[in-house]
Amino acid sequence: MLLVPPPLRSTVSEQPDGLRISIPALRDLFTTFFLMFWLAMWAYAENHVGREMILSGKWDLFSVGWLAGWTLAGGAAIHAWLWNLFGKDVVTLCANEFRLHRQILGIGFLRRYRSADLHHLRFVPECGSGRGHRESHIAFDFGAKTIKFADGVQAAEASQLIVIISDRVDIRG
Repeated sequence: MLLVPPPLRSTVSEQPDGLRISIPALRDLFTTFFLMFWLAMWAYAENHVGREMILSGKWDLFSVGWLAGWTLAGGAAIHAWLWNLFGKDVVTLCANEFRLHRQILGIGFLRRYRSADLHHLRFVPECGSGRGHRESHIAFDFGAKTIKFADGVQAAEASQLIVIISDRVDIRG
């Protein structure tokens, strides 16, 4: 049986504002289900402690601090869960501009860079393990700062995306 090469996970399309590359976040089934379970336990504990504090009138410093930390941790977990399910990096290449929009369900942060200020577009492979683990990604230098996007991208797809970007925008090596 003759194998057919798989297509890009990313989508590339010509839009009125320029070439748009949509790179979906790396999906991890274990993370999705783990975070769903963790968030259910989080909601139960948040509800239980919050009700206990309100009904009993106990507002000691530890309980308030714990509830605040627990609420922030829940927000971070919800963000990670949503990113895992719906996140994507959208790169738009305009005449003299490189736009990077990191979004979840269309909501996110748009960063705009002047194309002339970008240098050294490259693939950075996965490295490390445990807490020091870093996903593979595509990166470029912007002044004295390195900007990264497309977390978890495979080397072959990254190479193709780099060629597409380099054909449209002059990024000096």
